[in-house]
Amino acid sequence: MWWKSPLSDPFIALVNAIAPYQIGRTVDYTDLVALTILPACMQVVQSSEAFSIAWPALRTVLLVPLIALTTLSIMGTSVMQTRQDYSVRRSASSEALRRDAIAEAIATVAIKHGLKCENCASRKDGASYEGSGVRMTYSFVSDQVISFSVQAWPNGFFLGHQVERKLMLYAPL
Repeated sequence: MWWKSPLSDPFIALVNAIAPYQIGRTVDYTDLVALTILPACMQVVQSSEAFSIAWPALRTVLLVPLIALTTLSIMGTSVMQTRQDYSVRRSASSEALRRDAIAEAIATVAIKHGLKCENCASRKDGASYEGSGVRMTYSFVSDQVISFSVQAWPNGFFLGHQVERKLMLYAPL
């Protein structure tokens, strides 16, 4: 129950901060419906003779399909985050990017899509916006280059589908 709830977010953030590989999970409370099978499992354990399969060959034949079905069931809603990185460079002139205007345009688009600023102390240098399973960060690499990173964690099947969004940014560069 802990793993399928937002309570495990700090643990996942800690692991992702120190591990060489990223982990993720889908918050999907409908997966907890599977816990309703536990009373039946307890009955089987308590009356194991009544539920035992007498033929060892049949147990061997059923083992692989049951392991495959169990693995598929567990991993059915596990979705890794998607991440896209972008760099925008000014190539037409040697004039510096207009950081104020660009930061304002990014903030407008982010807010329009339900993202809240998590790190906005110096928006002229970069910022981080997050919400609805999406994290967008940007930073000005130089006077003529801005770098974006967009990460998304799709929702669970029963919580709604992740809709592809195209964020369009119009700002004077």
